[in-house]
Amino acid sequence: MIQRLRRQFIIVAMCSTLVVLAVIIETFNIVSYRGMVKRMDGILEVLASNDGRFPDTILGKNRNPYGKVP
Repeated sequence: MIQRLRRQFIIVAMCSTLVVLAVIIETFNIVSYRGMVKRMDGILEVLASNDGRFPDTILGKNRNPYGKVP
């Protein structure tokens, strides 16, 4: 009787731990995915507004100080 209760308790504890870990991991993945999509959308907006090129101000350097970029 006690052996059976012990097994049931262990099974319930393992299942509840598995559920908690799954929820934590899934929450982390959702937050990471949303941040990644937001960054990608921002990059695509910059590229779309600049004819498919990154502007020099975003790159942090001036490629050609004498005028247009070759």
